[in-house]
Amino acid sequence: MHHLTEEQIKELRDLLLAIREKIIKSADEQIKDPSNITFEGGDEIDRANIETERYLQLQRVKTRELKLLRKIDYALLNTT
Repeated sequence: MHHLTEEQIKELRDLLLAIREKIIKSADEQIKDPSNITFEGGDEIDRANIETERYLQLQRVKTRELKLLRKIDYALLNTT
């Protein structure tokens, strides 16, 4: 970081904060928005399978986004 100017560091920090906020907002929307699930016909087993698939998908997204947030937080800590 010694080769960057204070202005460049501030720009990077602002960019990282914006990306971090976007990730958090997106994850929040994915968790709260059940509109992407449709139950067309089927029985309880079909619905359970759909819910299980959705849960697993959200877990993968959560894991991926948590890793990215940790990297962003690490970078933010090291830009001070």
